[in-house]
Amino acid sequence: MNTSFEKQSSLLSIKIQEESFDKGYNDMSVRELLQLKKKIAERIELLPKEGLITSKSNNVWQYYYYCRTYPGQKVYIPRERAEYAEQLATRDYYELIVSEIDRQLELESRVGKINTKRLYDVYENLKPAVKAIVTPVFMPDSEYLKCWIESHPGNSNPYSIDTGYETERGETVRSKSEKIIADKLYSMGIPYSYEYRLFVKGARAMYPDFTILNTNTRRTWYWEHFGLTDDDSYRDNMSHKLNLYENNGFFLGDGLIITTEGEHTSLDIKLIGAKIQKYLI
Repeated sequence: MNTSFEKQSSLLSIKIQEESFDKGYNDMSVRELLQLKKKIAERIELLPKEGLITSKSNNVWQYYYYCRTYPGQKVYIPRERAEYAEQLATRDYYELIVSEIDRQLELESRVGKINTKRLYDVYENLKPAVKAIVTPVFMPDSEYLKCWIESHPGNSNPYSIDTGYETERGETVRSKSEKIIADKLYSMGIPYSYEYRLFVKGARAMYPDFTILNTNTRRTWYWEHFGLTDDDSYRDNMSHKLNLYENNGFFLGDGLIITTEGEHTSLDIKLIGAKIQKYLI
């Protein structure tokens, strides 16, 4: 997939490509962290060592550096030397990543755990002026969300909706209960796709009611609503579908959410909110 993130290029830039748009932040081993640290350290040696200073004038970012000849004096970087400002900003960014790698290596040595998300957060936490001119090592949140939406198109089920319900987002779903779920997700700003075409082992395709992105973990979740649980044949189909999910690595509470209702059991709206809070935020 071509994205603006992938199109950015520089001899000094380093980019880690995402392996999946479904399993969350890429886990990195100690070996991979050390390799990344070495690669970044090599780039840092090629970058200028002046300290970058930023300010804003007339809603435009301005960049300066401290003059070596006259300590404490700052020198303006004009637009025609924008690449120099980018190099200084990149050095600052890379040094922050190296510091975070060292923290993660220390964490792994003490508790055997690496928090990969912290490496992604380095870019997200940069000053806006610096963030505007560096090429991120890891795909930033805004770009990731754009790519996720593009790669999870909705309304892919060939089975037509003859009588449906319009959601607050302006799409048509098959049941009133699905509308309730969709509207709750939409009101809480949670990205979702309705009836995305999911290819799995053991079936040509499945069309989960909702395919949802937890933006905090970058994990994709599938939400199925089963609305006729009193019907024997419907329950058989439900069991088959749940088995398909589990055989493809999606388990209840671990990639898969379900809600149910039947003739004597109505949809629990409070439970919808609880599940969103627990798994999707």
